[in-house]
Amino acid sequence: MAICYRYRDDDGVILFAELNHGHIHTSYIRDESINNYGNKLKIIYEYINEYGIRFFGDPTLFELTQENKEEFIRKVHEGFSLAQEIIIEELVSIESETQKIKLELKQANKNRDIKLKNNLNNQIEDLSIRSNVFRKLADSIAWYFLQHHYIANRFYLKGNMPSINNSNLESGRKFVREFNKNEMGFALLTDITSFLQIGDVLCIEFEDERIKQSIIELKEGEKNRKLLEMLEDPNNNFENTYTSLEPKSQKQMKRIIKQGCRGERAISVINNEEGIDSEGTSVKICDVTNLDVEFYTETVRSLLKDCETDGWALDTIEDECLFVAAYHLNIPIKKAYQAFTGWLEDCAVNYPVTNFQSSFNFPLAYPPFINGIDKSDVIDLSLGKKIILSCLNLDRWFDLGETMDLKCEWMSRKDSDKIIKKDKRILYHNNRVAKASLGSNSAVLGNGIPQRIFFDFLTPLCALKLLKTSLSQTPSSVE
Repeated sequence: MAICYRYRDDDGVILFAELNHGHIHTSYIRDESINNYGNKLKIIYEYINEYGIRFFGDPTLFELTQENKEEFIRKVHEGFSLAQEIIIEELVSIESETQKIKLELKQANKNRDIKLKNNLNNQIEDLSIRSNVFRKLADSIAWYFLQHHYIANRFYLKGNMPSINNSNLESGRKFVREFNKNEMGFALLTDITSFLQIGDVLCIEFEDERIKQSIIELKEGEKNRKLLEMLEDPNNNFENTYTSLEPKSQKQMKRIIKQGCRGERAISVINNEEGIDSEGTSVKICDVTNLDVEFYTETVRSLLKDCETDGWALDTIEDECLFVAAYHLNIPIKKAYQAFTGWLEDCAVNYPVTNFQSSFNFPLAYPPFINGIDKSDVIDLSLGKKIILSCLNLDRWFDLGETMDLKCEWMSRKDSDKIIKKDKRILYHNNRVAKASLGSNSAVLGNGIPQRIFFDFLTPLCALKLLKTSLSQTPSSVE
């Protein structure tokens, strides 16, 4: 997988950079569709973020009446619907093209055609990148409603998203189109997102200025319809009904019940802020409403503008705890990485470099399209015309934690190996896992915390405050 990519519309080149044994190697393909791809991103972005304002005006600039609020909501939902249609079409096209290229790749492998094989692999990588970006646009719609990480976590089952061509696409599109005729509600197909893995459709309805969320499972076929009728019939004895079914029907009924329970559990945990989640894990949501959440978004915005002048711009956050730099298209990818790693070496920092582009690969990363970056800049980041590199100095971060009685440390290699084998979604470096302690409470740190620093622009100090609050309330685990 590429650690960095860049779409150059001036010469139709898509450039990929990969890290191999500590060295960056680049390769490229030519594609005349780059301009069209960039324009599609802009159109979808505007449907999601600007459509309601364009027709109604910015609601923050004047006082809204109830009638105005409803009219604005209708226009916003209309924009979401238009965006969803384009995203579906693009994902279907991408998956169809990917399958075609994979067949060509299979033949190239048989023929031992190395040059063609490399070219086809790059084409697949390009399509994968585009798919991730379109899914993050769909995620933007979902996050407008879900708003919080703890809510998004409840819908993610940590697996791969299904192929959209293999899903009940037509029945799903028919359902959302019908549902969205009620413009005060909105239905989003979960399969076009990168993290909604419970149910087929996320439905949002406004009732008395309150948002009601629900998960819909779409079942096709006569067999599914009959099984659902049996389950929903209050006069049916479940045990007698179940034992009367043939083995295949019993298996299908179990699947229907399991899917229904997942959705009910997810919504229940969200509404009650505790309970058993979709995976059967006991969950209690931490209350951080009294904590002032701080972001370094303005610093990033400035870096993205400043790099247009010299090709680069850099800064540090909270006394060299976090190193951040932005590089313009004028700076080659290799030089950008060399300059950034050289800066880290001069400062005696030896931790991994994170490219902001990788946020498109993380299902639970906050969508870049709604995190406060200017439209032109976020489109440039999507296309690699600008890149953001960052590095968290974990030594300094751990020291910062000590100032608030939060002890962060690396576990032994022996203990770390046991944890890493079970779950790689934790914070580790050089095969050693990070652990945080607050008094007698301690927990292994998940990778969600550094991801929020890199991709949400949460300040390192604020991340520690959230960590401390989480440990004080739910010491068993920290996402």
